[in-house]
Amino acid sequence: MKNYKSSHYNHFIYLEDENTYLIYNSISNGLAKLEPEVFNLLNSGKEGIAKLEGDQSKKDMIDQLHKGNIIIDSDFDEIEFLRTRFNMGKFGQKNLFLTIIPTNDCNLDCLYCYEGNRAHKYPYDVLEEDIFKFTAERIKSIGYKSLHVTWYGGEPLLNKEFIFSLSKKLMRLCKDQKLNYGAMIVTNGTLLNKTTAESLKRYKIGYVQITIDGPQEIHDQRRPVKNSKKSSYHTIVRNVEWVLGIIPIQIRVNVDKTNFSNTVQLLETLEKKGFLERPRDISIYLGYTREWTYKCSNILPVCFSMKEFSEAELEFQKSLIARGFNVSNIYPNPQAICVAVTPNGFVIEPGGEIHKCWSDVGIQEAYLGNVREPLELNGKLLKWLSYDPLSQSPGCRECKFFPICGGGCPYVFIKQREKLMSDKNYNCTPWKILLKEKIRLFLEAKAKEVSKKTKNK
Repeated sequence: MKNYKSSHYNHFIYLEDENTYLIYNSISNGLAKLEPEVFNLLNSGKEGIAKLEGDQSKKDMIDQLHKGNIIIDSDFDEIEFLRTRFNMGKFGQKNLFLTIIPTNDCNLDCLYCYEGNRAHKYPYDVLEEDIFKFTAERIKSIGYKSLHVTWYGGEPLLNKEFIFSLSKKLMRLCKDQKLNYGAMIVTNGTLLNKTTAESLKRYKIGYVQITIDGPQEIHDQRRPVKNSKKSSYHTIVRNVEWVLGIIPIQIRVNVDKTNFSNTVQLLETLEKKGFLERPRDISIYLGYTREWTYKCSNILPVCFSMKEFSEAELEFQKSLIARGFNVSNIYPNPQAICVAVTPNGFVIEPGGEIHKCWSDVGIQEAYLGNVREPLELNGKLLKWLSYDPLSQSPGCRECKFFPICGGGCPYVFIKQREKLMSDKNYNCTPWKILLKEKIRLFLEAKAKEVSKKTKNK
């Protein structure tokens, strides 16, 4: 008989109204339904597991529980396993991730734009050839297997010819080097017409992320056209209708206490326009806006805490499911390593300046170097590459949700540690706050999906 112990990362969930016993393990990401007796034995510690292990009739079940990491070998160190997996994710990747900013300029004046107050030296002076050389040299010297580009801004489509030109060169480079190539774009959607969408698709941009912050009167207050009374909402929704089916669209709704109650009106509008019938072409999710991104200090009290955002997200997902929309984040996913803390992720501004995180766009003090010069392993870069929440944060080391969140946003951890002192959940995952409720929603959605498929047979 082997000597097992319960995983530290087990989460025991009892759904009273359904009399259902569940166990979720955040390392394996597995969810199992259990008999009450087994549930209670697993939940009672070493003695319960020993009793379960001694029951020969439960051998097959014991094997499955072990495979799902619910029970583990007594000498298995889960912290060291997670640290090893984390470091392998950071340094073992052979994929190059670039965020390229064609322009810092933008045609909107969004109230929470963290770039809005920052001076920019190069609104259109994009160093295309230098960015290409930087990319080509890294690919040839390091031997990557793939290249993924995120086009970001400002509003990147203000300089779309640069996107098309550099995309063509990067696609040819990847073909010559036998690398996989993929891309996406974050755009406000005001300049996205059919011709542009077809070009984006031709240049392997796999999907477009667009922000709509509610119905027209709400959206236009939050995301107005710069120096104009023109509605950005009308233009964006019209463009989404035009390009839907050409390229997949992901709609982000940035929420706080002032606009969340209006999100249902947005869903109703999208439903009336027939977007509900296009689940493969469009998805929608909530964005968590941090207080430091807002331009005006007097608006800070409107921001959600992580707990409030988690509750809002759950309510929003229920509304999506009720209307048949695609729902993301309905089941926990182990957090992918943020590319900012790997040696393979870079943000490149129009003047060739390199830094690690989107949140540092426009901040001269955060620059690590320039694409025209060799990148040095300086103190700024070391702060990102040495990021290790399991070693640097006792809270992360003890938390049963670490495999899901991976320590949260590295930018907050590295540059905004004071936020973590004022709100212990500031950098945490909504799963930590509402695991039971979100698992229940997942099961309800699955049941509806099965019922729908059965009716359609």
